[in-house]
Amino acid sequence: MRYILHYTEPGDIVFDGFCGTGMTGVAAQMCGNREVVMSLGYQVKPDGTILQEETGEDGKKIWKPFSKLGVRWAILNDLSPAATFIAYNYNTPVDVAAFEKEAKRILEEVEEECGWMYETKHSDSRIGKVNYTIWSDVFLCGECSHEIILWDAAVNKDSGEVSSEFLCPGCGASWTKRTTERAFTTIFDQSLNETIKQAKKVPVLINYSVSGKSHTKSPDEYDFELLSKIESSKIPTWFPVDRLMDGWEGDS
Repeated sequence: MRYILHYTEPGDIVFDGFCGTGMTGVAAQMCGNREVVMSLGYQVKPDGTILQEETGEDGKKIWKPFSKLGVRWAILNDLSPAATFIAYNYNTPVDVAAFEKEAKRILEEVEEECGWMYETKHSDSRIGKVNYTIWSDVFLCGECSHEIILWDAAVNKDSGEVSSEFLCPGCGASWTKRTTERAFTTIFDQSLNETIKQAKKVPVLINYSVSGKSHTKSPDEYDFELLSKIESSKIPTWFPVDRLMDGWEGDS
């Protein structure tokens, strides 16, 4: 915005041939927003003249006009289709009221269809809404083949710090994430219609809300039954199942 205000006048065209996510366009539009311009440390007169603070010849601070308040027009382009898509949507005006109405409609529809997936039971059997769930990696002890849940073996629950070394709960052998192997699980993927191998992860902590208050708990029988129900549910609508290009897929 500082560059655009310095070098252009309202209505000028700003070209960005490598626009990325389109922030040049956002900046060009914001040059017409009085509050945003003033937040940069400038003054804006009633007629739209923008003043910046400078040091005069006598060493005193003075406010000197250097630009005018007003939108500049941007031409944005990028080699990446994703970038131009994002840039377009950041810079295209929308009907805010219509957008909010449609967004709420979609959220209500999703809540009705999928809300049950984010429920858990409080200690008094009231149903709470899950805010987030922490999942832990699982490793295998190289000595006794016992499963090591990283959250239980290496995480300090008070400080949240993860120890670089941890002990096997089965035999007491000491390991690090580099010296031990991940545990894997084999499942039948209904979408692919084939058996696949996945790095094993288990839920270890649930944060949820009941009556406006936040609570945490370890997953219990109710939660594991719900997870089992979710995993066995078929997705009723189409989604792509083609594999990504060859390469390291990490833990996803």
